[in-house]
Amino acid sequence: MGLDWADGDYDLPAAALEPAAASLVQYAGVTAEHHVIDVGCGTGNATVIAARLGARVTAIDPAEGLIEIARDK
Repeated sequence: MGLDWADGDYDLPAAALEPAAASLVQYAGVTAEHHVIDVGCGTGNATVIAARLGARVTAIDPAEGLIEIARDK
């Protein structure tokens, strides 16, 4: 079993990056008409924001533990 980013305490830096994710989604002008592909989504900050705006989202990350956190959001 390899190392996973989720093995550490990723919640704190992920929470600190939420405002940046919100700014990115806003700057990109994401709307319900968009399909967003989030590569390296981590805990899903930008993915969740885009989905709440009605966009269709696809998110991937090599860290399975972070994908699980993103799914829970």
